[in-house]
Amino acid sequence: MIGCSAFAGAKCLSWGSLRTVPNIADYQTVVVATGALIDHINRLKRLRDEIDNEDGRKELEDKARGLSNDLALLRYKLLQVLRARGEVYAVIHPCTRMFPTDRRSGYCIIDSDECIPLPVVLHEEPGEGPRNILDGYERYFALVPKWTHVFGDRYQESEIEYLVEDEIAPAPKPQLNRMVIATDWQGNAIGQALSYSLHSPNPGIRQSGEDQPQYTSGYFFILPPPHAKRDEEAVRLLLEDFCGIESRSPDPPWITEVSAPGEPEAVAALKSAEATLTGAQQSVDAAAADVEKTASYKRVLSQKGPVLQEAVREIFESMGIQADDSPVSDEFVLVDSQGKVLVEVTGSDRSVSTRDLSQLIKDIGKYVEATGEGAKGLFIANPWKDIRPGERDTKDKPIFPDDLVKTARPFSISLLSTIELFNAYCSLKEGKLTVDALMLRIRDTTGVVRLT
Repeated sequence: MIGCSAFAGAKCLSWGSLRTVPNIADYQTVVVATGALIDHINRLKRLRDEIDNEDGRKELEDKARGLSNDLALLRYKLLQVLRARGEVYAVIHPCTRMFPTDRRSGYCIIDSDECIPLPVVLHEEPGEGPRNILDGYERYFALVPKWTHVFGDRYQESEIEYLVEDEIAPAPKPQLNRMVIATDWQGNAIGQALSYSLHSPNPGIRQSGEDQPQYTSGYFFILPPPHAKRDEEAVRLLLEDFCGIESRSPDPPWITEVSAPGEPEAVAALKSAEATLTGAQQSVDAAAADVEKTASYKRVLSQKGPVLQEAVREIFESMGIQADDSPVSDEFVLVDSQGKVLVEVTGSDRSVSTRDLSQLIKDIGKYVEATGEGAKGLFIANPWKDIRPGERDTKDKPIFPDDLVKTARPFSISLLSTIELFNAYCSLKEGKLTVDALMLRIRDTTGVVRLT
C-alpha cells in the first residue's frame, strides 16, 4: 500500500518514505493512491514559494527533484510487480506542478502519475452518474458519483513499452479492457472510460529455438479517485472487494492491556487446545516416521541404483547384521564371527547379466590382493523391478540366468534375490529364522541362495 494509511494485513508506505520502498515485486498486489502525493507536492510548492532565502529555496528544489527521481524508481519497481504477474491498482488524481530551478530548462515538472508504469492519458471533462458498471465494481464507483477527468483511449504500441521492455523485439500492443463505461456526459456519446485494466498480451515465455520472445504481465488497473472523500475509503473497498484483505487498521500495542469479558477464558481454552494439538501432532509425526521406516524395507523389491543399495544395507542392519563400508568398492561388506562377505547390489528393469556380476569378481580379486585373505562374495539382484514379485522368476523372466549362475560358481559367489532377502527379513521378524542361520546359508551356498 503506497500513499495510504495503515491497514491490518498490508504493508503501508507514505509518499515521504519512498527511499525505503522494499522489493515490492515480492508482493502479489500493490495499491497506489496519489491523493496524499498531491498534498506532498503542494506542500513542497507552497514552502518553496513562501521562502525568500535562496539557500532554503534551493534545498526545497533539491527535494522536489529527489521526489521526481523517487517516483521514477517506484515506477520501475511497479514494472517488476507486473513482470512477476502481480496486480497494480492505481487511484489517479490529476495534478502537475512546476518548480522553478537553476537548471537549463528553468523548472522541474512533477506529475502525480509519474510513478505509474504506463502513460496515463487524462482529459479534463467533468461528468456524473455512470450508467454502465461491471459486476463487482458497484461499491467502488458508488464513491465516484462525479468526476473531473476521463481516461483517454490512446494506448499505442510505443507506450506499452512501459509494461514490457525488451531490447530484442518491440513490445506488443496491450490488451485493454474498459471496466466502466460512461456515456451520458454533456453530450459526449463516444464512450469515454472512467477506468481501465491493461496487461501485456501473448502469455508465455521464450521457448527454446524461438526468435521472438512472448510477453506476459500482471494486470494494471487505472481507477478514478473518490469524489469528496479521502483515498482511504476507496482503498478500503479495493482491499475488501478485489484483494480479499480485511481493511481494518492495525491494533496499537496497548490494545493487549485491555481485556474484554470472556477473553481470558477464551485465551486459556485456546492454549489448552493448542497443547492438545501439539501432543497429537507429535504422536502423528512419530507414527508417520514409524510407517516410513518400516515401509522403507519394501524398497528392496522396487528400486535400483544407490537407493536399492542403501535399502539392502538398511535391511541387513535392521536384522542385527553388521554392515561396514567396503575397502575395495562403493558397496559394503557384511561382518560376522566368520569374517567378511563382499556385497554387490544391482537392480534393473530387465534381467541381470554376467557383466553385472563381473564387478564383484574384480572386487574379490582386489580384496585378496590388498589383505592377503580370501573373501566370500554375495551378489544381490533386483531384476524385473517393475513387475510384481510373484510374477518374476519365470522361464522368460529368470532372476538369475543360467550363464550368470555358471559364471558365479568358480568364484564361490552366492546369488541372492531381493525377493528372497525380503522374505528372510519377514521370517526373522516373525521368529522363524535366526541371524546365524541366515549368514550360514549365505556362506555355505555357491549359486542361488534359498533362505526361506
